[in-house]
Amino acid sequence: MATNSPDLLPADLSALQSYVPHMAGKAALVVGDIMLDRFVYGDVHRISPESPVPVLSVRRETLMLGGAGNVLSNLHGLGLKTHVVAVLGDDAEAAQVRALAAERGADPATLIAAEDRPTTVKTRFLASNQQLLRTDYERIVPVAEGIEKKLIETALALVPQVQVVILSDYGKGVLTKDIISAVIKVAQKAGVPVLVDPKAKDYAVYKGADVVTPNRKELSDAVGMPTDSDEAVIAAGQALMAASGIRAVVATRSQDGMTIMRGRDPAVHLKTEPPRWLPGPISMKPPRLRILPPASSWARSGRLRSGAMNCWLPWPGATRPSSGTARLRPMTACVRPRSAAGTMRRNRSRAGGRGA
Repeated sequence: MATNSPDLLPADLSALQSYVPHMAGKAALVVGDIMLDRFVYGDVHRISPESPVPVLSVRRETLMLGGAGNVLSNLHGLGLKTHVVAVLGDDAEAAQVRALAAERGADPATLIAAEDRPTTVKTRFLASNQQLLRTDYERIVPVAEGIEKKLIETALALVPQVQVVILSDYGKGVLTKDIISAVIKVAQKAGVPVLVDPKAKDYAVYKGADVVTPNRKELSDAVGMPTDSDEAVIAAGQALMAASGIRAVVATRSQDGMTIMRGRDPAVHLKTEPPRWLPGPISMKPPRLRILPPASSWARSGRLRSGAMNCWLPWPGATRPSSGTARLRPMTACVRPRSAAGTMRRNRSRAGGRGA
């Protein structure tokens, strides 16, 4: 898998998919900003009396690797042997990251401890499938010179043992210019391709890398050009390669898929596709209707408003009549809500006595 391989990038989606079975057993090195993602799940039933904010009653917590750790998890899932070089703090969260990395086949000894920074932790608080708040516990500064030297020594020792190097840059200070340059230089000599998930605005620091994967905004910011169409993305990608010495650009474009550009080869657009587990397009049919008859339980209870003959509600097995439906109104306009007193009387009756 040398850097000059013409098949390093896929020509279409089928070519991309054909690579997956061949990944098992290969080795990959990830260098970058590793994080701990904490998810706190709970319920919200009240507002705090101290301040107008929701009170989360915590039910459970889960921990995952984030940043470069997410790349590590994905590679492990594809069957690759994984190595990771990154920086952690000297804290309890560092032990959690090491344990999670070891579960994914990585040697935790290559995670360097730094006393001057904490382990980066992103905590998300969620209730009813909604994120209420995210907190970031981190220190965004370049690593100290001594830590930088350890990172370079550790990474360079691993490069000859792998088939690909991934620089996962989240701008937290691990991937300094010297580290990036040293890793790319040694990888080039070893014939190992280097892929970069970039954060720096000056892509010249990634010179010599085989592939960079900016998103639409990052690509636009890097070259100061628009990226709002296929043609614009191609022009921006070509400009980036010419200015930075990077061999190929994979521009991720959210719902528009991705665009692959390599030298002067024709660009390839890979569009998004529906999930494989769906049998095909979903037909969204309008709800079937039930016309409310005048002799109904609502009419007998006195809750039926006037004009109820023109009311409807969705009902399985019923269909809207072919004519005379222009004046139909929804049920909320035709049925009076139950009174609070009536609801309490019914609940007491069902309970067999007075409420406690």
